[in-house]
Amino acid sequence: LESAYKNSAKVKPNVILVLVESLSSYFIQTKAPDGTEYMPYFNSLISQGLYFSRHYSVSVQTTRGQFAAFCGKIPLYQGLEAADYPTHDFDCLPRYLKKEGYTSIFMQAFGKQNFDNTHDFLLSQGFDQIPQIAHTCDQEPADVPCWNWGIQDDDFYRRVFHELKTNEKLAVDKKPFFLALATITSHMPFKGTPEKLIVHFKQPHNRLENYVNTLTVVDNSLEVLIEE
Repeated sequence: LESAYKNSAKVKPNVILVLVESLSSYFIQTKAPDGTEYMPYFNSLISQGLYFSRHYSVSVQTTRGQFAAFCGKIPLYQGLEAADYPTHDFDCLPRYLKKEGYTSIFMQAFGKQNFDNTHDFLLSQGFDQIPQIAHTCDQEPADVPCWNWGIQDDDFYRRVFHELKTNEKLAVDKKPFFLALATITSHMPFKGTPEKLIVHFKQPHNRLENYVNTLTVVDNSLEVLIEE
């Protein structure tokens, strides 16, 4: 058994971390008033993996959440690490993974890569590649599903795996990769959900109902992610 474990440890798996924008745990394993689940596909995955029913969020802002996820530290109460300490080495996850032979890649669905100094900060923390695979909606072709702050999650996931398949550096290096993804469909103010994709509130009256409408798109897109 010990020999088998040592041999299996030599094959390092690729790791994908998906940071879904504004996904509240309240809507996981929860049903709408009409009895339908808000996130049926996500709920179906729970029994197939390791699920933490209690997770404590350290911020409600994207940049701070990314800092906590990548660096394992509580973000600033005021200010942003990415903007206020752009070159400080916070000893984040990519540093550890690099020692284990990993290439670290970050991709986001929001077209402004350096919003809040995200692009430059993550490079300074050890990410090797941050390819731009999405643009703001006014820069995307008319037939691209793009609304609210950026491209729809399912389209984002398809672009991600196209990038992986065509990434020459990954093919040459043949290293395992750590891939971090940041979605945008469920970003506030949660408006613009295409009518054909709305399940719960066809005529939303407030921010909460708009938010719930984005969850269907988020959930359906997660199935695309797994398929890809």
